[in-house]
Amino acid sequence: MLQSFGIDEKNIEKHIDFSYNRPGQDVRYALNDDKLRSLGWTPTKQFDVEILKIADYYKEKFIW
Repeated sequence: MLQSFGIDEKNIEKHIDFSYNRPGQDVRYALNDDKLRSLGWTPTKQFDVEILKIADYYKEKFIW
């Protein structure tokens, strides 16, 4: 993802806002899909592929 935006990993800190100013801000967002999978669900997309498509879309369409 960093490469798709032309960001060097060594300088990532200058591109991220680490401020924690929301009360009750979640530290981690995670999903457990075990129950869905036990019902026969399987993902149709791969996260690593789709996140790059989303990043490309916003690079092209979003008005910065």
